Amino acid sequence: MLIRIDKDATLADRVPAKVKMSGRDVSLTFDITVIKLWTYDVSALLDCGFYLLLPFLLVRFRKGKTTEKKVKALISNLHEIEEAISKLYDNGLIHSNLRLNLYETLDSIVYAINTGYFDNNHEIDEELKKMETTRAVFAQEHKAEGKAEGKTESAKIAKMYLQKKSTKEISKEVGVPLKEVVGFLKDSGLSDLPQ
Repeated sequence: MLIRIDKDATLADRVPAKVKMSGRDVSLTFDITVIKLWTYDVSALLDCGFYLLLPFLLVRFRKGKTTEKKVKALISNLHEIEEAISKLYDNGLIHSNLRLNLYETLDSIVYAINTGYFDNNHEIDEELKKMETTRAVFAQEHKAEGKAEGKTESAKIAKMYLQKKSTKEISKEVGVPLKEVVGFLKDSGLSDLPQ
């Protein structure tokens, strides 16, 4: 898949590609699907499940002259993307770590556009300050969520240990690597079970 951010009317929906196998007379020819990001809005990306591309919708604002109308449009798009990311999380479609990563990417793009193309616009600076606060809240929520998941896993490991299950069984059932199960048991002062 090829993702094109800038508008290019000459770009086809699919582009041919050819890969020649090293040291052989064999080559593979195939078409690569092109995602023309400039043709998408927030709703279309959500419909396609292209959640990771949401922050990149703002990259289009780096082109052309900076006007008050363009600043308002960027802020409006920013709010729409922020709302979409929150809804994805609230509806259980993304985990807290992806919400945080999308938000950090969004923040980085807005910062780069504002400092590189908008000459540190005051209104966008204010949005960046709000984003910094929101990002900090998301980071704390993600950290708390991770701790809660860790406590749940720890409780499951301890319970299975008391049931005399092997570390391999515990690892498989809890979905935690064997090394972590053994480490948890040692750190907890519990004797290591047979693997």
